Amino acid sequence: MSQRIKSLSRISRLIDHQKEVVEMEVLQIQKRLHYEKNLLADLEGRLEETIRTFEKDSHEKGIISSREMAYLYGMSSFLSHKIERQNHEVLQVDQELKVQEAILLAAYRKKKVFEIFKDKVVMKENKEVNRLDQKSQDFFNLVSGQGR
Repeated sequence: MSQRIKSLSRISRLIDHQKEVVEMEVLQIQKRLHYEKNLLADLEGRLEETIRTFEKDSHEKGIISSREMAYLYGMSSFLSHKIERQNHEVLQVDQELKVQEAILLAAYRKKKVFEIFKDKVVMKENKEVNRLDQKSQDFFNLVSGQGR
C-alpha cells in the first residue's frame, strides 16, 4: 500500500470519527428534545387538571369563594407562565437539533465525496502498478526470448 493511500485511509478514519461525534450529538439533542416535550406535556396536563378540578368544585358547590378563585388564578397564571417558558425551551432545542442534523448531513456528504476520491486514487495507483508489472513482464519475456 502506497504512502498516499495510507494517508487517505487516515483521513478517512478522521472523517468517520467526526461523523460519529456529530451523530452522538444529534442523539443527545433528540433525547433532550424528548425530555423537554414530556415536561411541556406534563405542565399542560397539570393546568388542565387544575381547571377541571375547579370546574368540578364550582358545579358541586354552586358558589366559589374569593380564596378559591385567587388560588385558581394564581395556579393557572403560574402554570401558564411555566408552559410559555417551556414552549420557548422546546423551540430552542428543536432549532438546535435542526442545526446539528444539517451538520450531520454535511458530514455524510463529505464522507461520500472523500470515499469517491479515495477510490479513484486507489484505482489509478492499481492501474499504474499493473502497467509497470506488465512492462516488466514484457521486458522479461523479451530478454528471455533473445537468449535462445
